[in-house]
Amino acid sequence: MTPRVILLCSVTLLVIAGVVEVVEQTRPAPTYAPPEVVASPAPVPLAPRFVGVLTGGARDIPNHEAGRVLSVLVRPGDVVEANAPLIQLDDQDIRLAQKAALAEVDAADADVRLRQARLAEARDLYNQAVALKAHTPAARRRSAARAVQAARSALSLAKSTLAQRKAAAELFALRLEQRVVRTDRAGTVMAVLVSEGAHIDQGTLVVRMAYEAAHTVKVAVPGDQVGTLTVGQSLRLTQGDVLARAVIENVPPGVDPSTGHQVVEAKVTGPQAGLVPGVPLQVEAETPVEVTSTTAVRCCDAEGGVPFGG
Repeated sequence: MTPRVILLCSVTLLVIAGVVEVVEQTRPAPTYAPPEVVASPAPVPLAPRFVGVLTGGARDIPNHEAGRVLSVLVRPGDVVEANAPLIQLDDQDIRLAQKAALAEVDAADADVRLRQARLAEARDLYNQAVALKAHTPAARRRSAARAVQAARSALSLAKSTLAQRKAAAELFALRLEQRVVRTDRAGTVMAVLVSEGAHIDQGTLVVRMAYEAAHTVKVAVPGDQVGTLTVGQSLRLTQGDVLARAVIENVPPGVDPSTGHQVVEAKVTGPQAGLVPGVPLQVEAETPVEVTSTTAVRCCDAEGGVPFGG
């Protein structure tokens, strides 16, 4: 390479370096946008949840005596009054036993009358002996007194026996009454759960009754959560896929010592089709929640570059 070429290259490099320096000096300094405040909601606390039960509505009625179903006295759809008979069980065995018990009552009653007459006779003899004291030996008077005492004891025993036999007869009468299954209040027969001729055990469910619509929910509040629910508060009810709402009407003071829970009563306010009385349901308190927020600072350059900071 000739000296002239080397000189030309050096001059060219100097010119390029000068241009680059001028460009760097004239380029404006970078600017950044002010911090952007981004609000994020604070975690919302879970609403209190409890277990409750819908009272009233449908109920299956059990029998109180084992036996054979003699007759079914109602059909589905029948509207019955309180204390109406629903099922009649065979009571022939009880009636035979009751007849024998009543015969024993009659015999015991006759024995009481006999003992009363003998006591009266013994008293008459004693009174005669006392009246004729001057002409009656002392031994005879003492014998008359012992006879009165014996008659009085015999009468007392007879009366006790009569009372026992009457109680036994009354027990058979009660058992006869229990051979008839009745409803304790007016309602509509939904289903008959037994058939005539069937032998059923004590406590068998025999008839399903529907009473007036159930509107009351009883909620069990654990002792450590007493005070969580208040009168007028709204509740969300869930039973399987069925949803409903209720409003608290009664919050009793204190806790039931036998269960350790406070029983709160609420009234169902909306549609309740599908809710089954007596089956536990989930109760969620609709508590108003104040939503606060946390802040985060995000910055980026003026040209929308990558954020930095929080």
